[in-house]
Amino acid sequence: ANKNRTLRFGGLSAAHYVDRADVWDLERQGPPPKGYKRLVAPGGRVRLRYAYVVQCDAVERDAETGDIVRLVCSVERDSRAGAKPSKGKPAGIIHWLREDDATRCDVALYESLFLDSEDTEDASGKDDDDVADDQQSGGLDRRLNPASRTVKPSALIETAAAVQDAPPSVQFERVGYFHREGTTLFHRVAPLKDGFAATPKAEKKKPASSQKPKEKAKAAAPLPDDVPPAVAAAARLDLRVGVVTDVAPHPESDALWCLTVDVGDAEPRPVAAKLRDAYDDATALRDHRVVVLANTKPRSIAGAPSHGMLLTAVADNSEDDPVVRLLAPPSAAPVGSRLVLEGCEAVEAAPPSQVKNKRLWETAQPAFGVRGTDGAVVCGDRPLSHAGTPCRVEPPAGDGDALTWRIQ
Repeated sequence: ANKNRTLRFGGLSAAHYVDRADVWDLERQGPPPKGYKRLVAPGGRVRLRYAYVVQCDAVERDAETGDIVRLVCSVERDSRAGAKPSKGKPAGIIHWLREDDATRCDVALYESLFLDSEDTEDASGKDDDDVADDQQSGGLDRRLNPASRTVKPSALIETAAAVQDAPPSVQFERVGYFHREGTTLFHRVAPLKDGFAATPKAEKKKPASSQKPKEKAKAAAPLPDDVPPAVAAAARLDLRVGVVTDVAPHPESDALWCLTVDVGDAEPRPVAAKLRDAYDDATALRDHRVVVLANTKPRSIAGAPSHGMLLTAVADNSEDDPVVRLLAPPSAAPVGSRLVLEGCEAVEAAPPSQVKNKRLWETAQPAFGVRGTDGAVVCGDRPLSHAGTPCRVEPPAGDGDALTWRIQ
């Protein structure tokens, strides 16, 4: 965990603020569009980020405008962050502020200083070519964007961000990164979506003489001719011993954990894993040794970065819900060690681009399984092991022998 991270502790109170843009007025706007992920008022359910699920029971309106000014909500006490609500998943997750922990401030938002070139022609008929001729006489004034800086007064933020000794730079989620001036003015220095970026132009092809020749990919070590394609694909996977160093609930999904996993690299990797149903206690995952597919391309899962994949064993033929178990690497294998198939020790791992383009994992996955005699993980008939000791699956007590496992 990051020891320099600032932590804040708080809980629900009697009254809270939410963003008006996160509320759908059912009476005025009619039914929400399909897939709407915020709060429908009244009657809708959402999770307050990192907190509980609430249901909007009623609304109060302004007597003159008819706008919603207050939401009357009830809290589902069994739905704290990390727990599965008894009434099922809510529509989505929204941000919130405690009324007794909210401070008003001004925020300055910035856009491009100059208008785009196609907007420069004015009533006098001057176009962009004329601007170069009269720069010295103030011609650029016509291209200044009058909305390049706007100030939004009386915005609500957490009090912790506005005190004098608070860090001067802060991220307001879903808005951008801001720098504080004094205690009441925040300047946005970077939006979450880059509004300053111009439309990308087509890249000019470099002359042939300036292009560097492409390096040839290293050839994989040869395998015997009788090796099945699935085993040959599995031999190119970079399966490593890892250990979970940090666990946090995904802010937008009740099914995902956001993990930090040490796989022997210079820095631990972020990995998003759909394990909340099988491992509902974060403490059970922290310091857990795992098997990580490490040569996948970095991707985003529900907005969370994921630079690898944890391998699990799933049994669908149990009497209850599917049984899910993380693969257990050999206890003596150091973190970062590569796990290999018997007889394929000399095969080098493929680069992430080949894993994706050649669909190595999709080819290998059906051949993975669990050997019934000892719970060893195998691909075909070859154990996945380190120094001769195979990875295993810990079955649930009592019915492990009756389960048929698949690896995913």
